Amino acid sequence: MGAYELLESLLEQLAADFPQGEFQAAYGTEQSSRRVERLTVAGQVAKERFAPEGWSGKLELTVFLPRGTEPGEAEPLLAAVEAAARELAPGFRGMERGKAQQDKPTGLLAIPCAVEFAGLDEGGGGEVTLGGKVYPIAGWSVAVSTEGRELVSIGESQAFALGDRRTRYTVELEGLDTQGLERLASFTAKLGESPETYVGCRWKSLSQNRGVFVSYQRQEETA
Repeated sequence: MGAYELLESLLEQLAADFPQGEFQAAYGTEQSSRRVERLTVAGQVAKERFAPEGWSGKLELTVFLPRGTEPGEAEPLLAAVEAAARELAPGFRGMERGKAQQDKPTGLLAIPCAVEFAGLDEGGGGEVTLGGKVYPIAGWSVAVSTEGRELVSIGESQAFALGDRRTRYTVELEGLDTQGLERLASFTAKLGESPETYVGCRWKSLSQNRGVFVSYQRQEETA
């Protein structure tokens, strides 16, 4: 089970265990609403790494509190997150929590947390397909972040939302023969047997046995 499957399974499990909350992937195709009427968890894959020594993944979750809600009221939900993650996979390695703070895009109090997994059964090298050609690699890691333009009301300094929002995927390839790859521009990429393809990729850096590319679009193959 990869990190994206883990995230999906975790959100589904939380929805079943904590029906009074709301659970969703952090970055969808629609703009997030400023109205949060109940405790809401938004999750994303922060990092995933396949390497000869094994697989590891990190999920970042943010708990959004409705207006008028005190941070202590989120404790049962945070406990449910840890319990569900621990039960979900034997590779659970722990959960870290941050302090409640104001989330700029929404103006709501939010509590960040991260769940880490690791396992020895999905390691090993593999291959990557770049621009339709297959290359052997020792491993890879994927980091996910969001970019956007802060929207601020006239006369205010605090942003109330994030405009032109988009997801950025940064993929690091280890053990890659990079000779000649600098000629690739706006290429597609597929990691191993993953059903997902990164589109419009461009190189961030190329060095001996290591390549890092950036993409803003990830498509999933359909049967």
